Amino acid sequence: MSNSAAPSPAISVVMVVRNGEKYIEEAIQSILEQTFADFEFIIVDDNSTDNTVSIVQSFADNRIVLTSNPGKPGRIDGLNHGYGIARGKYLANMDADDICTHSRLEVQYNCMESHPEIGILGGNAIAFQSGVQKPSQGTLLKFPNSHSECVHLLVVTGTSSFLNPTTFIRRSAIPEGLEYLHGSEHVEDYKYFCDMCTVTKLANTDNVLVNYRIHPEQVSERFPAVQVRNARKIQMDLLHRLLGENMRTHSWLTNEAHTIALRDIRTFVDELERALGCKIPYGTKSLVKNYVDRISTEELFSNRFTDIVYFLRYKAKRLLTANR
Repeated sequence: MSNSAAPSPAISVVMVVRNGEKYIEEAIQSILEQTFADFEFIIVDDNSTDNTVSIVQSFADNRIVLTSNPGKPGRIDGLNHGYGIARGKYLANMDADDICTHSRLEVQYNCMESHPEIGILGGNAIAFQSGVQKPSQGTLLKFPNSHSECVHLLVVTGTSSFLNPTTFIRRSAIPEGLEYLHGSEHVEDYKYFCDMCTVTKLANTDNVLVNYRIHPEQVSERFPAVQVRNARKIQMDLLHRLLGENMRTHSWLTNEAHTIALRDIRTFVDELERALGCKIPYGTKSLVKNYVDRISTEELFSNRFTDIVYFLRYKAKRLLTANR
């Protein structure tokens, strides 16, 4: 089942799975039926106690590399192991409960070959309720295209700019020693993308790459509070890294201030742009609320909210025009 003696493939697809017998067969089939065939499929079994391993072994395809997680149980060490044995020029993440569109790997490979500046490429997806909907009946999940928009989501709003099973990573863009880290459980992908956003370009294609299954066993359904807590910590750590001593001037980010002036937003935005080396688009009321969602002063919203919205919309229009 392993092709370790063969020449290095163009792509290493990496999937970590624990007790995935319910959906893994369909997930594997969607990879093996890709229009782009030059890949290895690394499946890391994370201490499964069901029929997961037997299902994987039932596929007679020498592109499949079945291995076991040698580290601490969980996705973090499983991903590090999978990445560590990968031989491809690119890494393609895949989850055991999702379904790739037939041309996913071909689309992403061609895009990355044409854009060597991009280090991580994701794409759109169709979300469907397992057991209730067919993928064709699902809802389109759209993700930002440009590097600046991706960085904005990661750094400013504290949310991921990718759906992980659509991500496609250039191995040469990964800094030496960078790994998934313990302490970021259930948002380890967000942490990894935050670490990568300062060293390479990020992007999403408009293509639908994955049919994303919604079901009760998902991490986002089981550990939402842990995800929020860990993501907030990662976001603050990244801001500290980017802004250094300047972070002290933004005490409103960490609940240490109860008022905020327009100049505070302006300074924060300008410093982030300098630190990241790119322009960041802004401009919606929901985004502004993200800046001040931990400030309860009613006066802020009644007297300054309009001014902040105006400033951010003005800046977004100017930046978008400059980036065309």
